[in-house]
Amino acid sequence: MRESPRRALIDWSRLGRAVNFYKGFGFQQIETPWRITQTVYDATAPQTATPFRCRLDGDRPDILVGSAEQGLLEVMWSLRRGNYLSVSPCFRDNEVDETHFSDFMKVELCVVDPSSDAHEWLGVLATGFAKSEAARPERVPTDSGFDLYCGGIEIGSYGIRSASIDGRTFTWAYGTGLAEPRFSQAVQRRST
Repeated sequence: MRESPRRALIDWSRLGRAVNFYKGFGFQQIETPWRITQTVYDATAPQTATPFRCRLDGDRPDILVGSAEQGLLEVMWSLRRGNYLSVSPCFRDNEVDETHFSDFMKVELCVVDPSSDAHEWLGVLATGFAKSEAARPERVPTDSGFDLYCGGIEIGSYGIRSASIDGRTFTWAYGTGLAEPRFSQAVQRRST
C-alpha cells in the first residue's frame, strides 16, 4: 500500500496544548506501551483489521498500537478508578487517503471504571478544546456512542467499552483528545 503525501503536518504544539488542556480538568498523563498483546488487540480492534507487527525482541508483545486506548488497556490492571490520558502514535491498516493515514499521533482520554455518562463528559471536553483551536465540531451518533466532525472530517470517537483480559473485566470510557494531523486538516478545511 503506497501512502499519498500528507496535506497537513502534525502540529506538535497543538498536541502539547491538548495535553495541558485535559490536565487542567484533572486528567493524569501516563506513558503507555506502544506494543500490545494479541488479547488486548482482539478486545479493541475491528474484526476486519490487520495488526501491524514489530519483532525487535522476543520478550515484548509485537503488535503496534492502533490507538493509545490499546496501550491504556494493556496497563489498566495497574490503574485506579480515575481520568487518564496518553499520547502515542497510532498504526492502522486503514485505506489511505487525504485524511486517513497508516500512522498518526493521538491524545487518548480514558476514564477507568466510569459512570454511565462519562463518554458524554469526554465529548464536552473535546468540544471545548476544539473550539479553543478554532474548530466548530458537530456531534454524530454511532452504534457505540458518538463521533465529532469538523469540516466533514471525523475528529474523534467517544463511548464506553468493557473487555475481559486475563480473567479480569475492565470497563472504561474512551475519547479522542486530539488526533494529528487530521484535526489540523479539519480546521484548515473548515476555514477555506
